[in-house]
Amino acid sequence: MSAVGNTIDYAQQSRVFDIDSMYQATHWLGVGFKYAIRNGDLKPTQTVGNWFPSEAQLWIARADLLIVREWTGCWS
Repeated sequence: MSAVGNTIDYAQQSRVFDIDSMYQATHWLGVGFKYAIRNGDLKPTQTVGNWFPSEAQLWIARADLLIVREWTGCWS
């Protein structure tokens, strides 16, 4: 795969599916998950050539912490 300027010299057709979920476990902890898959076909040039399969997957797991400290001082 190469590109010169804005010209791409391959053809691609794809289908993408994703799912994203977030769960608030406590008032200070959230956990999340994302999965995406791209399934498609490529061919070496835009006009000629045989299509061949192409697939990519993405997995992401995350945890979000919310830490709040109470401040009892005063502004000066």
